[in-house]
Amino acid sequence: MRFIRLNFFERWRITAFAIALFVIIPLAVVLLSFLYPAPEIWDHLIQNLLSDLLVNTLWLVIGISAVTALLGVSLAWLTGVCDFPGRKFFSWALLLPLAMPTYVLAFVFLGLLDFSGPLQTQLRLWFGPDNVPVSGCQVNRRNNYCLISCALSVCLPYSP
Repeated sequence: MRFIRLNFFERWRITAFAIALFVIIPLAVVLLSFLYPAPEIWDHLIQNLLSDLLVNTLWLVIGISAVTALLGVSLAWLTGVCDFPGRKFFSWALLLPLAMPTYVLAFVFLGLLDFSGPLQTQLRLWFGPDNVPVSGCQVNRRNNYCLISCALSVCLPYSP
């Protein structure tokens, strides 16, 4: 019985192919599912959800684009044209939020500010459950404004 000896690069090629296949199979299943649509599901989506989703998407695009254009351009201009103490630091520090994925920051935001999160829990411990000075326990943080602020904190630097 003879063993096939593979050189170093052939082993890496086979490993890369196996990993690529492992990633492509779920994507192919999702893409192929569009060939066999379920009409009742699409009817339900169009009648009940699509208009709300499109309006939310439009609000997010408008809000993030407007604030990013205003703040991103001004910060880029300040760090690019003006000479001030700490300019080098800010030119790199403004890129740091791009290292955090938006969905991770959104989950952290909700986890910190939710009713059972550390901020609300500590406020209730300090002031009692009925005397919280900030009415944060009743504020709905799952809205477009909070989502825009989360996305802006990640996408803001030099986005336009």
